[in-house]
Amino acid sequence: DPKMKRPLSFLTELSVLCLLLLSMSSYGFPQERDDPFRLILEARGVARTGRYSQALEMLQGSLILAEESGQKLIAAIALNNIAEIYRLHENTAAALNYYRQALDIYIDVGNRNGMAAARQKIDELLPQPEEVKEISASEREKRIREAIERVRDRLRAQQQKRASPEVAELDYAAYLDRVKKAVVRAWSYPERASRNREGGKVEVGFTILQDGQLKSVRISRSSGYASMDREAVRAVRAAAPFHPIPEQIGIKQISIEFTFNYVYDQTQQESEKRR
Repeated sequence: DPKMKRPLSFLTELSVLCLLLLSMSSYGFPQERDDPFRLILEARGVARTGRYSQALEMLQGSLILAEESGQKLIAAIALNNIAEIYRLHENTAAALNYYRQALDIYIDVGNRNGMAAARQKIDELLPQPEEVKEISASEREKRIREAIERVRDRLRAQQQKRASPEVAELDYAAYLDRVKKAVVRAWSYPERASRNREGGKVEVGFTILQDGQLKSVRISRSSGYASMDREAVRAVRAAAPFHPIPEQIGIKQISIEFTFNYVYDQTQQESEKRR
């Protein structure tokens, strides 16, 4: 699709410059590898090469880091970039949702440039009243017929119980990130392991049903420490029930393998999770 090959244009150059300068000067964000701001920059570079699913995953990761560290402005920038990817894939509903989340944060922190840019994007996606008035009667009838036919197609597909031939890759990635975020929030470093300065990796497999209920959870590979294994399983169960699997993905259940990486540091305890 030639539309997907065009370069991303997340914000105007002036808005981007203002946001980035404010991020670095007013808030003093570090420039480390796992810093959410740096992750956004890397995601933008990945997106320019056409790897939108990977870019979306990186942006979701940046959003999680920003929210956990209270970096509201960085979270808003991540939301803007996520919205732009959905806009380029013509998923207007998802794009509007992320733009509006970004706008709320810009309003909260009082960032005028961000507010103006987000509102402009929202206005561009919303249908304009004058455009509706200019549609002719014949065009309206045509659109109504097309809408009815689309509904009939969906009903026929449901009656025949056939899954969609193609999985919506972006929706699938976004759902997995949502699950990951829920598990991360429920996960903590076991007190016993922290006290004994123990570290290790636990691989956990679990299955989510279409309605978001947890079907099963198991230890695929033990860390060698019972407290770490128990905490990994507990975090998955505590995060359930998850959000229902989106219909557009076209599957009835999802089986996921997570690796919980416990790393002990004398100055701080860090719990990092990779899927």
